[in-house]
Amino acid sequence: MNKKVVYVITITLIVLFGLAACHNRNDNPEYVVLIGEDNESLDSFPCADILVIDGEYFTKEHVAYLKNKGVKTIYSYLNIGSIESFRDCYEDYSKYTLGEYENWPDEEWIDVSQEEWRNYIISKGNELSDKGFDGFFIDNIDVYYMFQTKEIYDGIVDILTQLKSGNMDVIINGGDIFVQEYIASGEQSKRIFDGVNQEEVYTSYDFEEKGFGINNKEDREYYRNYLEELLNQGYVVYVLEYADKKEIQNKAIKYASDNGFIAYVTDNIDLDMYE
Repeated sequence: MNKKVVYVITITLIVLFGLAACHNRNDNPEYVVLIGEDNESLDSFPCADILVIDGEYFTKEHVAYLKNKGVKTIYSYLNIGSIESFRDCYEDYSKYTLGEYENWPDEEWIDVSQEEWRNYIISKGNELSDKGFDGFFIDNIDVYYMFQTKEIYDGIVDILTQLKSGNMDVIINGGDIFVQEYIASGEQSKRIFDGVNQEEVYTSYDFEEKGFGINNKEDREYYRNYLEELLNQGYVVYVLEYADKKEIQNKAIKYASDNGFIAYVTDNIDLDMYE
């Protein structure tokens, strides 16, 4: 048989069997967060129901490849409340930084009230939309926790409103202070976001000791009540947990499932793939 024909048949079988395996799942959505990964290991990416990656490092063709592989929904990481020194945009917008970001030496909080910064974020959102992403995983809305001014709050609302107007899903990572204030304002009927992702609900991570643990009961209850209210309001709730012991990982998954949360549990604080 011609080598080219054999190659085509082989690739076709791999794709067909890969897709069949991807769709043989249970009722619980598989949620995976790999914002520390780049495009060099596409073949190793899991065909999850919901995958979060950093869209800056992926092309339209990469996104299409992952969807053809079986990934149902792909969200791109989009950092609106801080700026990282390794990003190409740093020199242009570092003039708007507000202060150091604890535990992340390459990162600084940024003033979202600045129109130039907001325009940049919206432009970046449009680029990601054009690549075929289904929505945004919005990070560092906690800038409002750090700098609780009307200007910062209004800047966040403006960014989310514009991102959502493009018919994209908007998932907020963290940002509980902003989210609760927005809901309390009575403006939530505008639905400028679709859900939240909360890190370290059941688990905890100590940056100084570089160790994993279980969150204290008080914090767990705070987040459970907060996230339960969001579920009652019709928002989707994801949780991102960090644990290096299988027993704690299983408990974190059960805790999330019992409370109606969609969980991803990892022992990789950098959120790239396991070795």
